[in-house]
Amino acid sequence: MNFKNVHIYVADSLRWDYLPDTISELGVTFKTVAQSNFSAPSFATLGTGLYPVQHQVHNWGDVLAPDTPTIFELDGLHTGYRDHAEGTEATVFRILKQDEAVDLSDLKPPFLHVERNSYPHVPFGKNAPDTVQEYYNDRGNDWQQMRRDYKCGIKQSVNRFQKRLDYLEDSGLLEDTLIVFTSDHGELFGEYGTKGHGSPTCPELVYVPTVFINPQLQEEDFQINPQSEIIEHVDLVQTMLSSIGYGNALTTSGVDLFSRDRMRDWGYNHINIVRKGRKFYTAESAWDYNGGHVFAQNKTFYRFIYAISQFRDAPARENLVANPTKLIRYYIKNTELFGSPTHSESKSKENIDTFTDQLSREEGYAHGLSENEKERLKNLGYLT
Repeated sequence: MNFKNVHIYVADSLRWDYLPDTISELGVTFKTVAQSNFSAPSFATLGTGLYPVQHQVHNWGDVLAPDTPTIFELDGLHTGYRDHAEGTEATVFRILKQDEAVDLSDLKPPFLHVERNSYPHVPFGKNAPDTVQEYYNDRGNDWQQMRRDYKCGIKQSVNRFQKRLDYLEDSGLLEDTLIVFTSDHGELFGEYGTKGHGSPTCPELVYVPTVFINPQLQEEDFQINPQSEIIEHVDLVQTMLSSIGYGNALTTSGVDLFSRDRMRDWGYNHINIVRKGRKFYTAESAWDYNGGHVFAQNKTFYRFIYAISQFRDAPARENLVANPTKLIRYYIKNTELFGSPTHSESKSKENIDTFTDQLSREEGYAHGLSENEKERLKNLGYLT
C-alpha cells in the first residue's frame, strides 16, 4: 500500500476491550501488544520503532540518546507532534525530542503527524478535576462510576478523532493519508486489587487496539489475520513508514504488515519501574492473541515494598485498594499466567531470552525532571 501522509492518533490509556465499535468499524482493527505499560516508554517506542530495552526510555526522567533517530527527523517529510497538554512542557515532548506543538492542520503534504489525547486517561474527560488525587478522593471505591467516567472520556476522545477525519476529508487529504488510531497502554479498575496503569503487568494494561483507516484499505491488504493474530507497536511504526516510502529510513524492530508476516506469533512487553535508583518492579512478558506469561525480573523484596507503597501513596488509600491480598500476591509472584497462550511457560521464557539476546541496544540517558514536569506528573498520579 502506498500513501503520501500519516496521521497517528493515540488515545491515552484506552485498553483493547473498551474500543468503541464506531472506531473499529472505520478500518482494519488489530489486537496490539503495547511495548510497555505507561506513556514514557510506549511513546519512545512509537517515536522510534524500538523496544524499551533498545531505546532505554523506561521512566519519566529518561530520554532518547541524541543519536537515536525518530520518525520526526525524516528528510523531505513535514512532521509534527501534538499533545493534550498546554504548551510544550509535557514530558512526552522532551522524550520525542520535540520543542513545539504542531497541529495536523499546520502540516502540508507529505506529512507525518502524531497526536496524543488524554481524555481516556484518569481523571477522565475534558471537564475532569485538575489532579488524579482529587478525582480518586471524590470517587472513593466506586469502581462502576470510574468505568462510566472512563467511557465518557473515551467518547470525548473519539469525538476529537472524528474531527481529524472530517478535516482530512474536507481538505481532500483523506484518500492519500494512512490514519492509525491506537493507544499507548491500558487501564485498571480494581482488577488485581489496584487501579490506574504501570503495574502489575496484565492483559488489561498490555492489550490495546490499533485501527488502520483509509477508504482503500481492506483486511486482505495485510499479511496477518486480525481475527487471530496480534501485532506490536513496533510493527505499527514500520508499517506506516513503509507505506509512505520511508521503510528504510529508520532501523526499527517491527515488520511492514502490508508486505510481510510477523514470523512470531507473540509480542513482547517490558516494564522497569525505578524509584531513587532502585528497581521496584521489573517484568518482561510474552503475549499472543489468547494470553501470555509474565516473568518478574527484580528481587521479590522490592516488589513487595512497591506493593505496600500502593497503600501508602494512593490517593484516598483507605478506599482505593480493592483487594490487598490479591494485590500483594500479584506483585510477589515470579511468574504469572493469563488466559490460554499457545506456548508453555518454559517455552515463552526461552522465546524471550532468545529474542532479547538478538536485540541491538542504544545508550540510555537520564535527563531528570524539571519542577514543572514533576508537578504535572504528580497531578497525573505518576509521582507522589
